[in-house]
Amino acid sequence: MTAKTQSGRKRSAGLALITAVMMSGFISVTAARSEGAQSDRERRAIELNNLGVAAMNSGDFKNSIRLLNEARDILPGDSQITRNLSMTMNNLAVYYLSDTKPDLAISWLNRALRLNPEPMFRQNLAQADVMKGRIEEDAGRPELAQQIFRDAILQNPQDPESHAALGLSLYQSGKLPESQTELERALSLASRPDWAARAEKIRREIETEKNNIEYRSVHFRISYSPAISAKDISDAAWELEQAYQKFRMFLGGAPQTDISVVFYSSKEKFATTHDLTYNVAGLYDGKVRLPIPDNPNWETLRNTLSHELAHAFLFDIAGEAIPAWINEGFAEFLGAGADRSTPSLDETVRLNRKFIPLSELSVSVKNLKNNTQVSLAYDESFSIAKYINSRFGLFGIQKLLQAIKRGLPEEQAIQQSLLMSPDMIQQAWEFQVRK
Repeated sequence: MTAKTQSGRKRSAGLALITAVMMSGFISVTAARSEGAQSDRERRAIELNNLGVAAMNSGDFKNSIRLLNEARDILPGDSQITRNLSMTMNNLAVYYLSDTKPDLAISWLNRALRLNPEPMFRQNLAQADVMKGRIEEDAGRPELAQQIFRDAILQNPQDPESHAALGLSLYQSGKLPESQTELERALSLASRPDWAARAEKIRREIETEKNNIEYRSVHFRISYSPAISAKDISDAAWELEQAYQKFRMFLGGAPQTDISVVFYSSKEKFATTHDLTYNVAGLYDGKVRLPIPDNPNWETLRNTLSHELAHAFLFDIAGEAIPAWINEGFAEFLGAGADRSTPSLDETVRLNRKFIPLSELSVSVKNLKNNTQVSLAYDESFSIAKYINSRFGLFGIQKLLQAIKRGLPEEQAIQQSLLMSPDMIQQAWEFQVRK
């Protein structure tokens, strides 16, 4: 199971950017002088300024900057020309932010600030830093991302997005108290239910995990209850490393940072800490989480470990926008293998019942309170993932996951990567399982 897709972390395209108010028909203060008193140089500067403003208003920011720079070279002391130039630089930066190019935005905003210390520019610079930090985090560089988020806070201490971004990143790094502090600061600046839910979750985790023991393996940072035996932890770490190597070989890569794992001593502690029903065996929310009770069933535990670890790999490749059925289907395929049994699917075929449409599968996968529906949804998701692997191979799987990472909607991602519509995929898969 995964609970990461709606973790409170918004994508770059969702940033609330502040666009500078464009000026129109401006004539420099120099123009207030009588026509006869103006020199040819002053008249040329006014002409260039007004051409620059017109270009800014039409969205031709680079040409506007060129024209306004020429005007400023003629009248370097004219504050209005300087202000127009800084506003145009800001608008160009906003354009680059809308195109998810934070480095270019940051460069132009810093130039604008050198001309004019406008608070609006600092607000935009903070949001550019947040966007850049999220890109670094997606690339597996959390320490660099956190430093960039801190830079954003320095630019605009009152920006809730900057505090929330830092808090959520610190959470992924296992720094719970610092994460809680930043999220609470974000909540003091803006009310967001997803941030509030995450802050409450962190509070419960801190309480539950305050006496946990830390254990490091080659690729994992493990936090576990002292009630769990050291042998069970060692065995679980070995199982995780084995699954890690299998997934890396199959997918052709792995997360660049250590994967965080938390083990609980009972199902009750696990369920109450994360507000889950007792039929949930494991969770991935940026960390692999599951209970290891006394005398665990290692075959069951091995499958759960593999399934939740698979989510870490899938999120690393596809990002948080991965549709639930793709996420769960390929986690089942990777974790349990192609020979996994599908009792709910088999019964549906035997009784000639309808399958869940692909367009509704993600909703059904998340409906944990309906055991019959969710069992069929998981079986279907696994079976379709298996079909995609058999028909399109690893290359097809990678293209699909990468298309999702690029932000394509589910239907478009399937069409572009597999050259078949979702309806065609469902029809071809259904024909195969019913024959």
